[in-house]
Amino acid sequence: MERADDPRIDQFVQALKVNQYTHPEVGATCDIPPDSFDPADPPPFDPTAPGPDAVPLDFDAGRGSDASGGG
Repeated sequence: MERADDPRIDQFVQALKVNQYTHPEVGATCDIPPDSFDPADPPPFDPTAPGPDAVPLDFDAGRGSDASGGG
């Protein structure tokens, strides 16, 4: 998609939002775990850089490097 206002984005969200085949996760509880944050009052955004042991989002564990092959 080229633009954030592409109507297919809304169609995608609506299709998955409350879909009997994707929501709720099979066997999952709808309860909020007591040690979890409150979705109505989430913690503030933390802008600090990730720690040295952070794995990049494009990491490919099978290759042992990032998906671009550069790591």
